Amino acid sequence: MLILKSEIFLNLTKLNLKHNCLPHLAASSLFLIIAPFIFSIKNLDAIHSAFILERFISLIGIVLFTPVFLPEQGKEISETIFTKYISSTTIYFIRIIIAMVFYSIFIFLFIYIMINKNCSIDLIKYSFGTFSSGLFIGSIGILSYALFNNVTIAYMIPFLYYMINMFTKDKYVKMFYLFSMELKSFYEKYWLFAFGLILICVGIFIKYIKNIHFV
Repeated sequence: MLILKSEIFLNLTKLNLKHNCLPHLAASSLFLIIAPFIFSIKNLDAIHSAFILERFISLIGIVLFTPVFLPEQGKEISETIFTKYISSTTIYFIRIIIAMVFYSIFIFLFIYIMINKNCSIDLIKYSFGTFSSGLFIGSIGILSYALFNNVTIAYMIPFLYYMINMFTKDKYVKMFYLFSMELKSFYEKYWLFAFGLILICVGIFIKYIKNIHFV
């Protein structure tokens, strides 16, 4: 039984990489390629480095995390979702893990390149800070998708939250401010990371309840 479940887990991972992740990974890669042409990433201090990471690279979180429920529209994957061997919730978490792994790799590589171009930033600290901001706005997308079952709305709401942060700073969002590293503050990142995980779990729970009633 353990071998069977491991095989199903591996097959589901491959399916999601093939049918769900590739377009979003390609879009995220494009973000990373475009960034150096929009912003210089040479000889930056910590504040200017944080500006690029928080204002631009964090947006990849919306691209990677928001479409967690989108593959259900594909027949090959949707037929697997309600199998007796594995629950839909497990499949959603598989997609989340895939997104987290690739998002971490993208951030790590981008910051590593910045360091090699003489930017004054800490690899681990700024990787976590950028990941936390991206995870949080991505989790808003997941929750929005679960609530409204509309991918357009799911993308719009986290982007709206991003714009609120950009134009009003931390006036309204307080400890959930996305760009705190620019202000040389880091404690907000722990709030973003923790509540990002919570919102993901809430979104998946809502989707699970809807699936039960749908079935």
